Amino acid sequence: MENFNSKNHFEKFALEESFDIDLDVLEAKYLSFQHVFHPDKLVGKAEQIDLEYNSVLINEAYEILKNPLKRAIYLLRLRGIDIDNDHCPIKPDQETLVANLELREFIFETEDREKLENLRKSCGSEIKLILQEAKSDFAAKNYEKTAQNLIKAKYLDKSILEIKKKLNPKHD
Repeated sequence: MENFNSKNHFEKFALEESFDIDLDVLEAKYLSFQHVFHPDKLVGKAEQIDLEYNSVLINEAYEILKNPLKRAIYLLRLRGIDIDNDHCPIKPDQETLVANLELREFIFETEDREKLENLRKSCGSEIKLILQEAKSDFAAKNYEKTAQNLIKAKYLDKSILEIKKKLNPKHD
């Protein structure tokens, strides 16, 4: 049985380490893996454990690779910069922190659904622009600037989640 534990997420799916991947290829490979590693394929207890373990690894890799922001953060981690780790030496700049606080305050205080929906769309558009810039910076091996951009995008992504929760409180 193939050992997925020793491979990075791109290697698991035989994809090039890149900001841009073919999502159709990713999906097809994911469905193929789900068929191969499905726990219903039980042979014995040891095989069941291996199948379940590989299934978890494949699911984790798929969730990261299908999301452009998570994929970009993962690419940076492969270069030794883990912005999800509190001990990462690269921290958000003051401008990003202030903008994030103001955005979260606006979300908290605003009851106007239309304004919140427009803000959600605006944050999504800004994330796309940030990812384009991060892609260029990454290609130029400017990893610190890439990290700063991705930190900003993470804050915006979190704001989108807060807006969605506020707009649909029963779907928590």
